[in-house]
Parts: sequence; structure tokens; C-alpha cells
Amino acid sequence: MTPEPKFAHQQEHQANKRTFLAWLRTCISLIALGFGIARFSLFLHQFQLSLTQKNPVINPIFNSANIRIFLVITGMIMIIISVCT
Repeated sequence: MTPEPKFAHQQEHQANKRTFLAWLRTCISLIALGFGIARFSLFLHQFQLSLTQKNPVINPIFNSANIRIFLVITGMIMIIISVCT
């Protein structure tokens, strides 16, 4: 037994909405993770500074600022992709 065409269209529309909302939820999570990494790295930096009384050595490529920027930009790009498709 197949659903009537009106109900089939409504089911497809609701499925598309759920998929779009899942994309947005994932994008917001990536952006929030980027900000969370930034705040936690600040805490670790201050903690190490208070223990050793020396500035910690920071890797020029793989540091928290670059990871934060990468996650935020990736989240924004994913939002644009999800809106355009």
C-alpha cells in the first residue's frame, strides 16, 4: 500500500528538513568546539606558566589558534554548503 502523493511529498519535505537541521547542528558543534579549544588552551597556557614560571614553547603550525580557526571556518563552509544544496 503506497501513500497518497500529497502525503509522500510531505514526508519527503519533512525528511529534507531533518537532514538540513542535522547539518546545522553539526556545523554549530564544530564552531563551538573551536571556541572551546581556544578557551581550554588559554587555561593550559596559564596553568603551565604558573607551574614552571616560563612561557611554554608553542608549535608554529599545530597550535590551538590554528585549530580554532580551522574548525570555525570549516563550520561556516559547511553551513554555506548545507544552505546551497
